[in-house]
Amino acid sequence: MLTGEPLPVAKDVGTALTGGSINGEGRIVMQVGAVGSETVLSHIIRVVEDAQAAKAPIQRMVYQFSAVFVPVVLVLAVVILLTWHSFVCGE
Repeated sequence: MLTGEPLPVAKDVGTALTGGSINGEGRIVMQVGAVGSETVLSHIIRVVEDAQAAKAPIQRMVYQFSAVFVPVVLVLAVVILLTWHSFVCGE
């Protein structure tokens, strides 16, 4: 499940298993090597969370640009609307 293999893969004695392994037939004896926050799945989740939390430098620049650009465009639109309205209504 974690390795992305489409079909079950046979394991030999001493081979490491990960969570989500399937016991196809027979009995399985395994030794737990990590629990809780030390598991492979927990590490994957931590890496994904860190990647989502970090903002790229270009993303910060875009936020700064849009913080100025959007208000300027809105003010410009209102000024143009009022100017157009004054010419059309003939005041």
